Amino acid sequence: MTRGRDVARKLQKASNAFLIVMTALLCGCGEVLFHEFRSIDARGWDKAESLCFSYDGGSLGGECAGYLLFVEARTDASYSYKDLVVRVDTFDGEAGALLSTDTLHCSVYADDGRREGATAGMLYQVSSGGILLPKGVCDTVVMCLSHIMEADVLCGVYDVGIRLCPSSRGQRQSSGK
Repeated sequence: MTRGRDVARKLQKASNAFLIVMTALLCGCGEVLFHEFRSIDARGWDKAESLCFSYDGGSLGGECAGYLLFVEARTDASYSYKDLVVRVDTFDGEAGALLSTDTLHCSVYADDGRREGATAGMLYQVSSGGILLPKGVCDTVVMCLSHIMEADVLCGVYDVGIRLCPSSRGQRQSSGK
């Protein structure tokens, strides 16, 4: 029985490493177009509160058909859920048209209860899998994030952000998470 757990743990570590390598490859050799965080009020992240980000497309080359979007969060030990699930609405910044709505999930705790992500002290930073966003009519993309967790107010979340990478693929495709 212990041997089975050891094999399962090794497979989990290998799959995590594979996901990290694939994420890096999908981001066009590490090119990041936009990476920004918003601080959460000390009382917690209210379900009615949307965090909006605007990317103006300034550093984007003409060959990009869309973007890979990742949600990132910084949490402390008082965060009481295994995962953080976030709704992402993206809009064409000029026309205001809805480009897509999707759900992304950040794993905060592993199945065995250990914290996920990197830390430089008390906060752990975790990232979701990526979703492919189509490029709108103009270069500007507005992304609004809101949590869709059970609780009305999430405690233990300090910052939430997005990371955008270029994508040469034209179709919108979810990461499957």
